[in-house]
Amino acid sequence: MSRFQVMPRLLLIISLHFTVGSFAQTWTQLSDFPSIERDDAIGFSIGTFGYIGSGLDAGFQHRSDFYEYNSSNDTWTSITTIPGSPRQYCSSFQIGDVGYVFGGSTSSSGVLNELLSYNASAKEWEILPPLPSDGRQSASAFSIGKSGYVGLGGSSGVSFGDFWQYLSETKNWIKKHDFPGEKRYEAIGFSIGGFGYVGLGQNNTGDFFSDFWKYIPVTDQWEKLAPFPGSIRTYVTSFVFQDRAFIYGGMDETNAFKNELWEYRPVTDSWKQLASPPLPMRRGGSSFVIQNCTYLSTGLDSSLVRLKDMWRFCPELPNEPIFRLFPNPVHETLQFEHTGQNMTIEFLIIDLTGNVVSQLFLSNEVHFTEIDVSDLCSGIYFVHCLDQQGSAIFSQKICVL
Repeated sequence: MSRFQVMPRLLLIISLHFTVGSFAQTWTQLSDFPSIERDDAIGFSIGTFGYIGSGLDAGFQHRSDFYEYNSSNDTWTSITTIPGSPRQYCSSFQIGDVGYVFGGSTSSSGVLNELLSYNASAKEWEILPPLPSDGRQSASAFSIGKSGYVGLGGSSGVSFGDFWQYLSETKNWIKKHDFPGEKRYEAIGFSIGGFGYVGLGQNNTGDFFSDFWKYIPVTDQWEKLAPFPGSIRTYVTSFVFQDRAFIYGGMDETNAFKNELWEYRPVTDSWKQLASPPLPMRRGGSSFVIQNCTYLSTGLDSSLVRLKDMWRFCPELPNEPIFRLFPNPVHETLQFEHTGQNMTIEFLIIDLTGNVVSQLFLSNEVHFTEIDVSDLCSGIYFVHCLDQQGSAIFSQKICVL
């Protein structure tokens, strides 16, 4: 295995700190990605290390090289290249200390249905059973628990809408319910709190999409959410912090590049535009998250120049209470917890006709409670939590089985 260490060098560390909306943003420029500039690479993280590789370089060559980033000392190290053909437009997800790379397109083999894994402990790649369906590029992917989920994507003249679960323990694929929106590629995919989220993207006829969906693995069902409110775009970069997701950059349907940062909060199903980051606008960037910071690199700028700059984004999230309601769907016992301080909560369950079917009051000492819903008829209900002034502080739809 060929390895090299990129030694620390004299580097002007640029750090910008500013406040916008509900929290402060800190962006810091770090050591560049150590290889040739590229776009449409992929990234994932394992522990305190990040990984970026593949893509299309500034010489229009597909890449198979991969690099490990050490966040503790801002250095890069080369790792073993991806087995097989060099590729771009891959998708990635991470389970435990293993990163997974799916699909992509090559100059010699067309689009791929391959699944590869990189074991950070063993420092080696493994070729896994391929997706038992069409090869594709620009698929959506995320992980929940010990499973990876892969779907959508495109091939020559075709967009896909099928959706698959990969079981990491048995190394096999299971077909799930198709994505209910239009077939597409370059849709974002991420997971928060045991749910998957998929949206945006475009299809092979040039249509761009702003719809957004939640995938519920327990029932294998999809739920339509609030659409993305900004200008329609594709080739964005998405990443997750705690209970919220962020999307950055991309290109809209007029081919204009975007330098916008948006926040999505599943607990309120709401979007918010934040201040634009102080870095070159780009599409097709790569990223990974380590602890409470995301690291963003590579991509294509608005002058169609490929990039290798590296930035760290550490959002200073507000000290807001976090609410969790689980499991959902629920059969007998619903569990509710929150991190609020000195907060008395009125907890309501309301049916589809607007009738309150369950009500309780939680004192400020109670941060966890269980609610018996076994007497409720199967169906959809809404949970509303009110503060002492009667203002809504949390709402969520639940399904009683």
